[in-house]
Amino acid sequence: MSVNFSKDDFSSTIMVPCDYTITKAPLTIIPNDVSIYYGEEIPKFSCTYQGFKNNETASVALTILPNITTTAKKGSDAGSYQLTASGAEAQNYALSYKNGTLTIKKALQTITWDQTFSNVYVGDQIELSAYSSCGLPISYTTSDSSIAFVTNDNGKQILHLLKTGIVKVSATQAGDKNHESAQEQSKAVTISARTATGISVTPTSATIHEGESITLKGLLKGNDCSCLTTMY
Repeated sequence: MSVNFSKDDFSSTIMVPCDYTITKAPLTIIPNDVSIYYGEEIPKFSCTYQGFKNNETASVALTILPNITTTAKKGSDAGSYQLTASGAEAQNYALSYKNGTLTIKKALQTITWDQTFSNVYVGDQIELSAYSSCGLPISYTTSDSSIAFVTNDNGKQILHLLKTGIVKVSATQAGDKNHESAQEQSKAVTISARTATGISVTPTSATIHEGESITLKGLLKGNDCSCLTTMY
């Protein structure tokens, strides 16, 4: 180091030996927070850097870029997972790390129900066919169980129509730990009474003697159904 002395018309410069220590600048590496939905692929992560000098960037200042890891993988349950950065190297920076967060949100789902309920009658039993986009089972309710109700028959949801009237049938899916609940879907079902259009009797003719009896079978027809009765 040089030191200059001067006064009036006199000046002198003296070289003074000294040592300089240039310490590394602090640099903090922070993984950027990321959000995805359940079932999606784990994305490629990025970092934010705090402390670069002289407008430097990671590609210039770091000899080895950081590695970012998490315990989450595709199919991990919804929740929050820590992002950890490590392994970076730099000649002019003292590195420190903070953690980021990967948030796996519950997947969205919708209910599709294309079924129509035209020409339905008292006594009908109809299999319900709504389904969820994520494959979870559908639950059904009716607005008036005295008119119609739903049962589970070996995994099939069966709507039983008890009497005439209009009943609302609703399909719901409440979600689970990895899926949001679906928007309810409802249908109005108009239940009609059966009407007879004719009757046929067998046998159509017979010969009997006094004191004997014969069994007649009557078939009542109407509304695409038949009803068998027995008469004596």
